[in-house]
Amino acid sequence: MAMVLITIALLLTALAYASPPDPTWVGGFWDDGDFDDVVIVVTSVLAIPTLHRIDAPPTRIVLGLLLEAPTPTIAYDGSVHHAPRSPPAPAR
Repeated sequence: MAMVLITIALLLTALAYASPPDPTWVGGFWDDGDFDDVVIVVTSVLAIPTLHRIDAPPTRIVLGLLLEAPTPTIAYDGSVHHAPRSPPAPAR
């Protein structure tokens, strides 16, 4: 898919340069109505946008330490558990 997109971009750029705009230095013959402006726009567009810096204050990074609260532990009392586990149910 990437190769297809790269090929299309290269072919469209080559086609845009292959169709030269009207010579504007010769007045009176070309009517400027055959959509040459599109060719000029395509051939003069930058592929990499310029980055504009914004005067903004630095971003504050807040770091904190989360402490785990101790949980009370209850000792296991085996005498509370009276019966052992029941046997598995018979297969039908």
